[in-house]
Amino acid sequence: MAKDKTEINHQPKIIRAGGGIIWRNSNNAPEILIVHRKKYDDWSLPKGKQKRNETLLETALRETQEESGYKVSAIRFAGTVSYEYDGITKIVLYWHMSTHEPSKFTPNEEIDAIQWVILDTINNYLTYPVEKGFIKAISKPLPSLQ
Repeated sequence: MAKDKTEINHQPKIIRAGGGIIWRNSNNAPEILIVHRKKYDDWSLPKGKQKRNETLLETALRETQEESGYKVSAIRFAGTVSYEYDGITKIVLYWHMSTHEPSKFTPNEEIDAIQWVILDTINNYLTYPVEKGFIKAISKPLPSLQ
């Protein structure tokens, strides 16, 4: 039985992205940095699209630094999130990250605010259920970030 040619030749459009989960301890409570995107009026983890000839780790480091204003270091791979947006699959690879310097964040057209949020309350801030579920899955037990 022959298959429909459109089914055989169909190549889904995929956007590859990288992002960071920046951790810090504040008063012995773990916190994660989130960003506010003006265009969508949402709070999310810092992330962005991969550029040509860039590894996804390089994308994650670049985008996390650009969006947060923090110079970051990747600690280890955290996991992957995927979702559909306007009929296109977006795949985001995240790394656990740390920073030891003050942020040089300046509000801009894309990101107009950043905020540190205590892990236990992050679901009150993140806009998207896929990111809420992801953070819950990777933080139990809490990762050792040394």
